[in-house]
This record gives sequence, structure tokens and C-alpha cells, in this order.
Amino acid sequence: MLHNPGGINAPYQLVKSHVCLMSTCQAPAGSPGRATSGKVALKYHTARFQLVPALRSELRVATPDVRHPGSA
Repeated sequence: MLHNPGGINAPYQLVKSHVCLMSTCQAPAGSPGRATSGKVALKYHTARFQLVPALRSELRVATPDVRHPGSA
């Protein structure tokens, strides 16, 4: 796992540089993922963070508080 919680190489920074591949989400690059309710997801979808080679072995990458998980 990458240990740089807020820096440019923080896991969420790397993940959000990709479009979400989930058909129910398809969040654009730079945006957090969305749950089926339309709210900001609590974690990035696996299909999205698997695009980052350094994160392929991770079980989850949480959406940081600055992205307001659970907000509309």
C-alpha cells in the first residue's frame, strides 16, 4: 500500500485520475464514485482502483473525507 495520505501519490489521488468503469457509476476522472443512491461512495469501486498497478492488491481504497462520502 502507498503511505502518503494527502500527497499527490495518495491512493485516492491515483484512483481519481481514472474514469470509473462500473456501469452504474461511470464517474469521470477527477470525481469520486457514486453509490446507486447517487451519493458519494464510501470507497472507490474496485474496477477503478485496479487500473493503478500499485493498488491492484488492495482490497479497498476509501474515499477521503475531503470528498464528503455520503453527501448528495
